[in-house]
Amino acid sequence: MTVPLITASMAKLFADMALSRGYDPAPILEKSGIDPALIGEADAYIPIQAWYDFAEAVSSLLDDPYTGFSIGYSPENNRLPNLKAVERESAALGEVFTALIVDTRRILTGNAYQLTLDESFATVKSRRNFCPTSPPRQIDGFFVGFMMRMFREHVTGHWRRWDLTVTVCDPNAIPEEERQRSVFQKGDPIGATFQFPAEWLLMRSGKNSSNAEVGQNRLDTDFMNGLRGVIQSQLNDPGISIETVAKQLALSPRQLQTQLFKLGSNYTQELKNLRRAAACQLLTDGNISVAAVGEAVGIPDPTAFSRAFKSWTSVSPRRYQQEKCSKANS
Repeated sequence: MTVPLITASMAKLFADMALSRGYDPAPILEKSGIDPALIGEADAYIPIQAWYDFAEAVSSLLDDPYTGFSIGYSPENNRLPNLKAVERESAALGEVFTALIVDTRRILTGNAYQLTLDESFATVKSRRNFCPTSPPRQIDGFFVGFMMRMFREHVTGHWRRWDLTVTVCDPNAIPEEERQRSVFQKGDPIGATFQFPAEWLLMRSGKNSSNAEVGQNRLDTDFMNGLRGVIQSQLNDPGISIETVAKQLALSPRQLQTQLFKLGSNYTQELKNLRRAAACQLLTDGNISVAAVGEAVGIPDPTAFSRAFKSWTSVSPRRYQQEKCSKANS
């Protein structure tokens, strides 16, 4: 029997999440049967089951049941070579789904995706042609997160709770606030299904600005600036958590998550971006050691910091520092 495979770059999404929280993903990758050296190679493949196991292990390590959903919802996924189909900002939702389904055949085996239509509803269905050894909660969560972001970008202003029905192996892998906005049903480990009004397929992303939207944009900007300021003030704390940050913003963690989801981001992504920016800025100064930079951005373990920085920039922190100093002296 042929072993179902997927591009190794998909494991990098979960490895980067672990790195952003200060954990070295290498031991978990190896325990899941994945060579850590492969995850950065676009043309390398790994067994799909190993990817499932790794995703569950990362979720357990982070003690975050919504890890897969958060990664899938992140707009950074647009940069992945195997998801370039969703970068077309002016495309209709139906074009995005069609392109994604076609491209999926190139990046993995063992799964089939279908887009079907009847008079009133469209259905996007993913089905595995093998039975996972355990429920793929985080991978299904990743797929739901990605799909929910696509719906949000195209169907804003046209969405009622009963319009979208999602069937997934474990609805508890989806944040409660998301489950309250749509109808979620418990399914099986063989795949997820999304049913929605057929006219959504014709909707395009992007909206004309109005005065109300401009005002909302200003509020959103103020919120993000405030959030980033709070995180920035404690960036050197390895234990900085969404609970701590939310409390300082007079919000509950759930309220903060909800607001970030609406703005196309999440707490982990914001923390990673700020750590990356601060690390790059500090490394530009050749008088500070790499170890000191890691401590300053909340990743005191030198090995973990080196792995995290390389995942952010594709070069090691020492090489980045050397290149910046060389340019400054030339």
